[in-house]
Amino acid sequence: MPSAWWSTRPGQTWIRHGYGGATDRPIIVTAEQVQGELRISIRDWAKPFDPSGVAPRHVGDLRPGGLGLLCMQKLMDEVRYERLPDGMLLKLVKKARPG
Repeated sequence: MPSAWWSTRPGQTWIRHGYGGATDRPIIVTAEQVQGELRISIRDWAKPFDPSGVAPRHVGDLRPGGLGLLCMQKLMDEVRYERLPDGMLLKLVKKARPG
């Protein structure tokens, strides 16, 4: 994973919450364009995360905590979490807009 990714909000969140601050644990990000969709998968081996346990946020509420979830929900057409026996798989889909 490029080191610049770790300075982004998602990278910091994975390290802090999922891996307890460890910076040497794997996170695999893949992206592909398929039939007019951008599909991104993020796989980790961190402790499980249940997004349903995070209170819903409103766009105007800018205090820390949960903003990444709000951004993903607003920017992507699909957001799916799959709990795996040894980590998580986050799948994001953005559909191309005609025009």
